[in-house]
Amino acid sequence: MTTERLKEIKSIIAKEWKDDFEMQKLTLDNQIESYDKIKKLKTKNINDTIFNKILLTVSKEWKDDYEMQLMTIKSQIKASKKLLEYTNDKISNNILENIKKEALGDWADDYEIQLMTIKEQSKSAKKLIDYKNDKIPNDILIKIKEDALSEWCNDYVMQLDTIRIQSKAWIKLNK
Repeated sequence: MTTERLKEIKSIIAKEWKDDFEMQKLTLDNQIESYDKIKKLKTKNINDTIFNKILLTVSKEWKDDYEMQLMTIKSQIKASKKLLEYTNDKISNNILENIKKEALGDWADDYEIQLMTIKEQSKSAKKLIDYKNDKIPNDILIKIKEDALSEWCNDYVMQLDTIRIQSKAWIKLNK
């Protein structure tokens, strides 16, 4: 860490912990330790491009907090590895690839959110495939599904939610 950067960090910490010198020292030590760990991070088992993208995003998001940078870098690396390995044999590869493409488009800089989104969307896609409701005539259910698909073409969570809501409403109206 440069001398100038160290002064900046000390100034931020002094403002945050005005008269608590013990907390200033503890926070400064933690910031320096985290900074050093970030500099020593290796990119083994992760693509350099992904690693550099994570570093850039995190350094912008947590400019003055190296502890948060380090924690976020580690969690983003872990999520990026899981993303590369993620499969789901309960839905077609075509559906899964579309889900991954959407998640990447919506959350390009956040591998944790991409992974969470892919898991949620995949789970809902499977539920959509299996969705049945014996209380609704098949032609009505098909129309409800088509409308949900039209409104939420790339969002399986919302499709499923819409189908459930519309199905419940149709049943109540036709008791």
